[in-house]
Amino acid sequence: AVAGGATDGAGRLLATFNVRYVVLERAPGVGRWLEQRDLGVARIERDYLLLENQSAFPRGAVYDRLPGAALDPGTASASEPATSAAELASFPARSTALVTVSRQAASAYAAGYARGPGAVFLGEARHPGWRARVGSAELDRIQESWGNAFTVPASAKGAVTIIYERPLGDLAWLFAALIAWLAVLGAAMSRRRSGLVTRRTVRASA
Repeated sequence: AVAGGATDGAGRLLATFNVRYVVLERAPGVGRWLEQRDLGVARIERDYLLLENQSAFPRGAVYDRLPGAALDPGTASASEPATSAAELASFPARSTALVTVSRQAASAYAAGYARGPGAVFLGEARHPGWRARVGSAELDRIQESWGNAFTVPASAKGAVTIIYERPLGDLAWLFAALIAWLAVLGAAMSRRRSGLVTRRTVRASA
């Protein structure tokens, strides 16, 4: 899109992949990147340029409203509750990250304190297994996001938790895989012991 001149806002596109910096070789065509409104030159070297994405946003955070780069109506699913355009428009005009969440485990993020109204966004692959809470309030998913976004109501306040709840089918599959792995390991160890006993027997007979 950049090389063909189809956009002048490449930073917004790259933000969806959590890209904050772009390294460019100083070669023909680099000018197209310098024309992008949301990519600023952070460093100039003899062989390359370092651009900073001014539209980048944290992987996970609580905002006063959902960032524009997080919106993608094409990913909407009719099976999930939707947040209307009117509800989204009721947030302040500019998106500001109020609280950044940090990874606590492979499938868990958390932050100390937040309050509504606003939105929670997590830049992980969109999946209904992700759930978010602020204090005791379970948050409704925002349908119009490519990632995992949730509405924070005005009444919500407290610690922020975002977790991925694995379906029981996934847990059963993981348990079955563990049992199979242990069975294979046990069989391999048994064959090794049997081979050692056989070699010792042959040596003793000799």
